[in-house]
Amino acid sequence: YQSLYADMAKNAMTLFLAELLGNSIREEERNEELFEFLEASLQWLDMHRNVANFHLYFMLSLTRFLGFYPDVYQIDKPYFDLLEGEFAEKESLNPNLKGENIYFFKSFLGTNFDAIHTIKMNKTNRQELLKSLILYFELHLQGFRKPKSLAVLN
Repeated sequence: YQSLYADMAKNAMTLFLAELLGNSIREEERNEELFEFLEASLQWLDMHRNVANFHLYFMLSLTRFLGFYPDVYQIDKPYFDLLEGEFAEKESLNPNLKGENIYFFKSFLGTNFDAIHTIKMNKTNRQELLKSLILYFELHLQGFRKPKSLAVLN
């Protein structure tokens, strides 16, 4: 790696991702697909400059390997139920995404690493979506702990 250690923002992001992965992955056996995803993701992070949204897309992509990737069948609906992991027509009693938060969430679902810089978010939007994604992980992974390094990103 060329820049992960020298670039403060990337260093903080990798610290957060390492803690996130440590709290998320419980597999005892090899998972080649997950390893390849992690390796490719870190190489991408190392080689690119505009990475403010990287951790958000990474987290959402990671849910594919953890078994709770959002059901995008009804992506046109105005709410996303974080507990059910699906889009909904009406706001439920479960924690959900709506408004700007769901707009950005949907934007990440329809992109790839090379296009994450096109999703224009301010710091507050980024923090709100990150908070929602952390909650999504907490709801779907037994024993998941909110990363202490979260403060480093903010």
